[in-house]
Amino acid sequence: MDFVNATADDAMRLAARTLRDDPRVAEIGERSREQTYDRFKKLYADKPEMLEAARLEAMPASLMIRPADDVSPERLADDLRAELTTADRVDALPCVRAAPPSQ
Repeated sequence: MDFVNATADDAMRLAARTLRDDPRVAEIGERSREQTYDRFKKLYADKPEMLEAARLEAMPASLMIRPADDVSPERLADDLRAELTTADRVDALPCVRAAPPSQ
């Protein structure tokens, strides 16, 4: 879920607070505009033309939401599009989990 308007970080944090007690949500991760910008700079460190064109204010603040086990990601995304009208984009993407550390 991305927020790109002038108050993106505030809108993202408000949405996160709203969803923390939602039984449809198992886990929420937050990424501020600044964190997104820092990540962008690392990902494109070898592409100076990309870095030169990038601006902090163009970066989204984002929520990464893992649905509860019995909730369809697509259905939750549809519901959140209707419920959280301050979000500029809501996508249902596959969840990639890291492998547990080896013993």
